[in-house]
Amino acid sequence: MSKSFVGLAIGSALGPIVAAILVLGQVGQTVIKLAMANSVSQTLSPEHSGAGMGLLSLMNFISGGIATGVYGKLIDLGADQHWNPLHLFGVGSLYSNLFLLLAVLHGVCWPSI
Repeated sequence: MSKSFVGLAIGSALGPIVAAILVLGQVGQTVIKLAMANSVSQTLSPEHSGAGMGLLSLMNFISGGIATGVYGKLIDLGADQHWNPLHLFGVGSLYSNLFLLLAVLHGVCWPSI
């Protein structure tokens, strides 16, 4: 997934490239969510699997809402600086900075993925 963030940080001004990277990233996220749901349902005992799956769904919902709020706030703040040296276009530096930050966070938090 960090490859998707790096690709978005570099080519955030190119519409079709961004669309393709987002599609690939979304497919990867869906596969991870399915694997996680399967793991949770197989790990818990049958009497606890309903509560465990509900908790998993709740955490996915809450984390999606928090992430959307944080990304929206970062976009509202604007970008006066151009952090990404590989982003060669004048437009889209705000999104380039955001995706570069996500790529760095992903590499720091999950270096083996």
